[in-house]
Amino acid sequence: QPFPKKFPFSEFVPKVYSQIKEFIYACLKFSEDLHLSSTEVDDMIRKSTNLLLTRTLSNCLQNVIKRKNVGLTE
Repeated sequence: QPFPKKFPFSEFVPKVYSQIKEFIYACLKFSEDLHLSSTEVDDMIRKSTNLLLTRTLSNCLQNVIKRKNVGLTE
């Protein structure tokens, strides 16, 4: 099979990746005027991203998984 290999995932995976990346960039932009140390900024972004992933994304995935007949392409 030619490179790069294609997997049968839906557009969900790259869209989620892009949105999380945008969220992190928005957090960085927001923190510019807060005069925080790089350690404080890193900690703030880590906590915010963890909350986003554990609450929002986790709930969305749980709802999809609960559906019957869900495959990789959904």
